[in-house]
Amino acid sequence: MKISELLKKYLFFWAMAMAVISPVLQPGFLLAQDPAQAAAVIKSTDKFYDVSVVGESDVWVVGYFGAVLHSEDGGRSWVKVPTGTEDSLLGVCFVTENEGWIVGEYGLVLHTRDGGKTFEKQSTPVPKEQLLEVQFVDAAEGWIV
Repeated sequence: MKISELLKKYLFFWAMAMAVISPVLQPGFLLAQDPAQAAAVIKSTDKFYDVSVVGESDVWVVGYFGAVLHSEDGGRSWVKVPTGTEDSLLGVCFVTENEGWIVGEYGLVLHTRDGGKTFEKQSTPVPKEQLLEVQFVDAAEGWIV
């Protein structure tokens, strides 16, 4: 795939994802309840930096203080996902519904193979840098900037 085609595809998905998560950005939006956790409310001070959409309904959002939100119904309901960090998360890319990558402050790279049930911290050669974006074209090839 040419870079221009990849960029067009990325920009299209970015625009679609922003349309999907726009309700999340509203103050006081109530998140879906998971039986194992209490309902959580997004505050007007929350900041979200990136979004990844897989298929038609699987949406991931990352942001300030280690925030990760996940929707399995196209953004109608959301749950907070624990990652074990309070560092700001700046980029997210899910290649499939199960495999995803998150990047953030202080060279942080998180990887999941189980749909976000667990995230493993990956070692990086840039432990003090901000990692702004992660993008994969398939399960084996990706970039972090």
